[in-house]
Amino acid sequence: MTKFARINLTEKPKTVEIKKTVFKKGITIEKDIVKAVLTPNIFDKVILLPKSDRYGDVFIAFDNSCPKNYTIYFGEAGDEFNDE
Repeated sequence: MTKFARINLTEKPKTVEIKKTVFKKGITIEKDIVKAVLTPNIFDKVILLPKSDRYGDVFIAFDNSCPKNYTIYFGEAGDEFNDE
Protein backbone atom coordinates (compact mmCIF):
# COMPACT_ATOMS: atom_id res chain seq x y z
CA MET A 1 0.00 0.00 0.00
CA THR A 2 1.31 3.45 -0.88
CA LYS A 3 2.31 5.76 1.98
CA PHE A 4 1.63 9.44 1.34
CA ALA A 5 3.51 12.13 3.33
CA ARG A 6 3.80 15.93 3.36
CA ILE A 7 6.90 18.13 3.84
CA ASN A 8 6.81 21.78 5.01
CA LEU A 9 3.20 22.39 4.07
CA THR A 10 0.26 23.77 5.99
CA GLU A 11 -2.64 21.43 6.57
CA LYS A 12 -5.19 21.34 3.76
CA PRO A 13 -8.89 21.45 4.69
CA LYS A 14 -10.87 18.21 4.46
CA THR A 15 -13.37 17.95 1.62
CA VAL A 16 -16.50 15.85 1.27
CA GLU A 17 -15.65 14.70 -2.26
CA ILE A 18 -12.58 12.45 -2.34
CA LYS A 19 -9.94 13.80 -4.70
CA LYS A 20 -7.22 11.37 -5.84
CA THR A 21 -3.61 12.41 -6.42
CA VAL A 22 -2.73 12.66 -10.11
CA PHE A 23 0.70 12.69 -11.72
CA LYS A 24 0.61 14.83 -14.89
CA LYS A 25 4.31 15.18 -15.74
CA GLY A 26 7.58 13.55 -14.75
CA ILE A 27 11.30 14.10 -15.20
CA THR A 28 13.24 11.67 -17.39
CA ILE A 29 16.81 10.55 -16.77
CA GLU A 30 17.86 13.12 -19.38
CA LYS A 31 16.10 15.78 -17.24
CA ASP A 32 13.33 16.38 -19.77
CA ILE A 33 9.81 16.99 -18.50
CA VAL A 34 7.36 14.59 -20.14
CA LYS A 35 3.78 13.39 -19.69
CA ALA A 36 3.54 11.01 -16.71
CA VAL A 37 2.66 7.42 -17.56
CA LEU A 38 2.62 6.01 -14.01
CA THR A 39 0.16 6.56 -11.17
CA PRO A 40 0.96 7.30 -7.51
CA ASN A 41 -0.52 4.03 -6.25
CA ILE A 42 2.20 1.85 -7.78
CA PHE A 43 4.86 3.32 -5.46
CA ASP A 44 5.47 2.39 -1.81
CA LYS A 45 5.90 6.04 -0.81
CA VAL A 46 4.93 9.38 -2.34
CA ILE A 47 6.14 12.59 -0.68
CA LEU A 48 4.48 15.93 -1.44
CA LEU A 49 6.96 18.81 -1.65
CA PRO A 50 6.22 22.55 -1.88
CA LYS A 51 4.29 23.57 -5.00
CA SER A 52 5.94 24.78 -8.21
CA ASP A 53 4.45 27.93 -9.77
CA ARG A 54 5.09 26.49 -13.22
CA TYR A 55 4.24 22.78 -12.85
CA GLY A 56 1.88 22.48 -9.87
CA ASP A 57 2.34 20.12 -6.92
CA VAL A 58 5.74 18.42 -6.77
CA PHE A 59 6.20 14.80 -5.63
CA ILE A 60 9.04 12.38 -4.99
CA ALA A 61 7.95 8.77 -5.51
CA PHE A 62 9.92 5.60 -4.70
CA ASP A 63 9.74 2.00 -3.48
CA ASN A 64 10.97 1.01 -0.02
CA SER A 65 13.31 -1.58 -1.54
CA CYS A 66 15.31 1.12 -3.34
CA PRO A 67 14.65 4.62 -1.89
CA LYS A 68 17.66 6.14 -3.69
CA ASN A 69 16.02 5.28 -7.02
CA TYR A 70 13.30 7.95 -6.84
CA THR A 71 11.36 9.81 -9.50
CA ILE A 72 10.13 13.41 -9.44
CA TYR A 73 6.57 14.03 -10.63
CA PHE A 74 4.35 17.08 -11.04
CA GLY A 75 0.56 17.09 -10.79
CA GLU A 76 -2.25 17.63 -8.34
CA ALA A 77 -2.23 16.42 -4.74
CA GLY A 78 -5.35 14.62 -3.59
CA ASP A 79 -6.96 13.93 -0.26
CA GLU A 80 -4.51 11.10 0.53
CA PHE A 81 -2.19 13.75 1.99
CA ASN A 82 -4.81 14.84 4.55
CA ASP A 83 -4.63 11.48 6.38
CA GLU A 84 -1.51 12.13 8.45
